[in-house]
Amino acid sequence: MGWLRRPVAVLAAAALVAVPGAAAEYGMHLATLAASYGDELCDRRDEVPYYDEASHLVRDQNGRLNVAESSLNYAAALLATGEHPERAGRVLEAVLARQDTVADSPTRGLFPWMGDESATPDATGTTYLAPALAYLARTVEDPIVQARLRQSVRLALDGLLRAPDRPTQGQGLAMWAGALCSLGAVVEDAAAQAAGARAVSTLLSRLRAAGPDGVHSPTFDALRIGGLRWAWQYAADEEARGAAESALRIYYCLLYTSP
Repeated sequence: MGWLRRPVAVLAAAALVAVPGAAAEYGMHLATLAASYGDELCDRRDEVPYYDEASHLVRDQNGRLNVAESSLNYAAALLATGEHPERAGRVLEAVLARQDTVADSPTRGLFPWMGDESATPDATGTTYLAPALAYLARTVEDPIVQARLRQSVRLALDGLLRAPDRPTQGQGLAMWAGALCSLGAVVEDAAAQAAGARAVSTLLSRLRAAGPDGVHSPTFDALRIGGLRWAWQYAADEEARGAAESALRIYYCLLYTSP
């Protein structure tokens, strides 16, 4: 099912091509695609639906219950389109239940990548789901659910800022910036947004000096652009927003002029 990611990634990139703010025009179309991923598609190898009724998580293209990439984005898409709100709530509960909330845990606040019991919370998985978590914390109307989401945002942000395994380059650094800026904006954490802005500045300096690092592919290009897009949207000031926009424009030029 790897074929599914490529067209969605290309659509996401195309939605941003003019200026970063243009993504909003295509938001509902992309939400509909994400909702249909869980609602209609099955793994062709064994016809197992992507949405799993038992765990209330969503499988990835390899058939694994995926917390970081698939589930929370699916819940956000359902709520955005107004489809299956009860299912969206169950998915949200299932994801939040997998956040490490143990007081003295070294991974407190972090989420695992996968949904199995042996999965270990880490900064990478949390970075991937952070923008969806921030989006839900801003848009869910139920005050009780919103309070719980904001608490989860605070824990996740603290966990990321403490994490020793933070990324230093490429799409990882771009997504790190987007995670810090989007989560920081929800709880009005200026220090977190400043850390996200520093990550964008580092990435921009490297882009100007030596071009992009890491692998050039539809998936990784979409991750770079996605992370920077969140950093742009939730930048704390115009200087930080300008740096994110400059990095985005460089990536767009590279993306649409590469063979």
